Amino acid sequence: MSFRKVLRGTPDPSRALTNLLRFLESGFSTTLLREFAAHPPLLVLAANLFAQSQYLADILVRDPELFSWLTTTEVLDVPVEKGALLEEMRRAMSLFGRRDKKLDALRRAQRRILLRVGTREIVGKTHERTITEELSVLAECTVQAAVELAWEHAGLGAMPGIPDTLAVIGLGKLGGNELNFSSDIDLLFVYDQDGELPVAVDRLHTRHELFVRVAGTVVQLLSEAGSEGHLYRVDMRLRPDGHAGPLAMSRPSYLAYYETRGELWERQMLVKGRVVAGDEATGASFLSDLLPFVFPRTHLANPLDEIARIKARIEGSLGERTDIKLGAGGIRDIEFLVQALQLLHAGVAPELRRTNTLAALEALWDNRLLSDLQHGWLAEAYVFFRRVEHRLQLLHGRQTHALPTSDAELKSLSRSLGFRSPVSFRRVTTTHRKHVRRIFDEVFHPSRPVPRRARAEKSRARVSRSLPGSAAIREQVERLRGELRSIVEDAQIERIVGELMNLGAPAWGAKNLLLLVQSDPIRRSLVAALRHQPFVQLLLTLCSRSSYLAELCSREPLLFETMIGQPDELFRTEWGWGFLKDHDPHRFKLYNEFRNLMVFVLHRQSIAETTSNLSKLSEELMRDQLDRLWEEGGQGKGLRGLCLVSLGKLGGGELTLMSDLDCYVIYEGEDTARAERLVQQFVKVMTSIGSYTIDLRLRPEGKNAPVSAEFSYFADYLATRASLWERQSLVKARVIWGEASLRRRLEELISRFAYDEPLPPDWLRRTRAMRREMEVQRSGGRSLTDLKVGRGGLVDLEFAIQTAQLRAGGRLAAVREQNSLRAVGLLKQQAVIPRRDADRLARNLVFLRTLETLLRLNGQGLSTGLPSDKELLRAVASGLGERTEKTLRNRVDRIRRENRGLFDRMTRGRT
Repeated sequence: MSFRKVLRGTPDPSRALTNLLRFLESGFSTTLLREFAAHPPLLVLAANLFAQSQYLADILVRDPELFSWLTTTEVLDVPVEKGALLEEMRRAMSLFGRRDKKLDALRRAQRRILLRVGTREIVGKTHERTITEELSVLAECTVQAAVELAWEHAGLGAMPGIPDTLAVIGLGKLGGNELNFSSDIDLLFVYDQDGELPVAVDRLHTRHELFVRVAGTVVQLLSEAGSEGHLYRVDMRLRPDGHAGPLAMSRPSYLAYYETRGELWERQMLVKGRVVAGDEATGASFLSDLLPFVFPRTHLANPLDEIARIKARIEGSLGERTDIKLGAGGIRDIEFLVQALQLLHAGVAPELRRTNTLAALEALWDNRLLSDLQHGWLAEAYVFFRRVEHRLQLLHGRQTHALPTSDAELKSLSRSLGFRSPVSFRRVTTTHRKHVRRIFDEVFHPSRPVPRRARAEKSRARVSRSLPGSAAIREQVERLRGELRSIVEDAQIERIVGELMNLGAPAWGAKNLLLLVQSDPIRRSLVAALRHQPFVQLLLTLCSRSSYLAELCSREPLLFETMIGQPDELFRTEWGWGFLKDHDPHRFKLYNEFRNLMVFVLHRQSIAETTSNLSKLSEELMRDQLDRLWEEGGQGKGLRGLCLVSLGKLGGGELTLMSDLDCYVIYEGEDTARAERLVQQFVKVMTSIGSYTIDLRLRPEGKNAPVSAEFSYFADYLATRASLWERQSLVKARVIWGEASLRRRLEELISRFAYDEPLPPDWLRRTRAMRREMEVQRSGGRSLTDLKVGRGGLVDLEFAIQTAQLRAGGRLAAVREQNSLRAVGLLKQQAVIPRRDADRLARNLVFLRTLETLLRLNGQGLSTGLPSDKELLRAVASGLGERTEKTLRNRVDRIRRENRGLFDRMTRGRT
């Protein structure tokens, strides 16, 4: 990929080039250029950061080593966690003794996290709601660190008798967990009780004087500028009496103020109140004290009227008409609408008391205070406006909500948001503002005439009731219609609904398609793709068959882009995205797993091919990691060889989604500690790749033994102590990695023990007893419903096949096959089992493996029973070609009876 092509692909090539040159000049230029040449994705990331955010570019120019931190650690893939971040800030400050040095350390830590969150926003790593939550977590931790620093340097923290009951309440966007990149933080300081201090401290005699001083210090620490910049602009104007009021007050003083002089706007402000730092108990009591004031059960005046007047005054004083926050149909319309409905109804409906705007919208919808269409449009518009707001503020690090007036900046903004041109961006912005303002008017001015379009929507809602199926189907389809109406024509919506009905799971498909439509990272691409019928068919099939794949597409834009832009990539036989395997194995695994499961869902690949490919993928990643670990420290004279033995589904090449990787490690040499360390490192790195669980419980001596076994010890164990079930488990054992000589001897040992040693006289009776015990103990009392270990489940088939292999394997080497389906074919070919039984074994095994995979593809996880959710079961039934849930249940019952009959016949008779 050429340098010029990378720059042209950014929203603002000129800014990208300028900042890239500044960055290279700031240090490490030779190393960086080599890295860019060797890993083009790094150059793409850098160019987009520098094009879309002057603010983040300045951070990187100031601290160029942070780019390596961003790209060589997992910080872009994991959310900011409050506990870990606060400890990081505390450690950074603890390195210094002086207050100004501690404060600079805090500023550097905050700047680093702002870079991390800003980069996650620009590259689309997560949903906009998560970005605002992470920015709020950052502010909370910073405020808490400032509180601790204020106490420490006031010399008060360790003095006996000094009550530390100061709590900090976050209001506005901080209280709602929805901060921007350049937000002010609105704070209130509250302490428990007034009174005299036990002893005078630095001429302070009362608790009030003490806490006012500490609060003032906190505000100063947060807002004052130094050599490392400043932390936050702190707005204290929302406290009682505004600028004239004290910085901190006791709980009783606040309560007296609000009960006697509190105004409606203060109720509205306190709707978003939340404890963000300091003493949590005091803060929680304070907010509880104020509940009757904030959410009264009755109102002397309608809050809607006063809030509408406040909003009208804001708009009347607004000079900039492109303001997406304060202008008509903007963010403030949504916030005021939500808060007004909360003030009206949360006195009798506590579930409406949510500080977060999106959470409150959902609660209002759940309580039928907003219709499906109103909730959908408001939530979508809110997320869209917040994303635009973030990009505006990331550009220069300034608090702004006005769209650019220059054509160049508007074009850059539009492209950064995924639009082809400013025209299409303005069109979508205008549509959102119209929807928001219309709903605002419907709530605040309900007596106005209903617009013609709204009447048409009500008519369509009546028509939707005639859809065949349950109320759940009608509800989901109507919600989908409401979301689609702003992006595609009505005729296309009806074609989509018709195709969902044809696919047999309309509610499930509509719900999953709704998830994609509401996903901001892929929305632009989805809108364009919905105009092409071949892609619509593919997409609707995916949504009707798999909630897991739909959710994956909603949060991984690259997967979705590949699916719609290069659908042929799905059907390639070789691995895709091979360039990621070495430096990002998690994404390599994710992409190839997704591609393989997509082809299965589209009925373009059998379950046998699917499980084989998933097994090959995991084996390749396991071998790569073991190669690396062996080279880094495994080999040496104390450890001559090491092998990885796979068992169960991994051994048989039959992995499905979320399968554990059953295996154990055999080594040769004297350095037991080195072998143990290598295995532990291997387990850790495979877990980090994502959703892989290494299960070592089948190792010799079981789960309490060391995680690896020496070869001679293993040979002795098999000869003297191994049980019948371990012999049976070794039917599926396969060495998938290891030193050649040890590998050959290990394979010979396993084959000899499994097949060549004489079987005990009562082995069939013991096998049946072992199966009965598993059925009772591992089904958890669900023997009649568990599709795996229950009566007639998959384990019946596995036991039947393995019993036949053990019976014949000593004389027929041809049936020594780890894969169950291939083993059935070989047993049939060698006339070990009757043709009719073999055909039933194969057919039922394919059916139950397919059912298991479809359940996991639709959110069932590791559950091994049919779901009670009718819509989910309908989706699984349609994926198996069944018309209804009832016919699926009948088919499952019939197959389970067959399976138990097969198991009984094949575990009786002569040995």
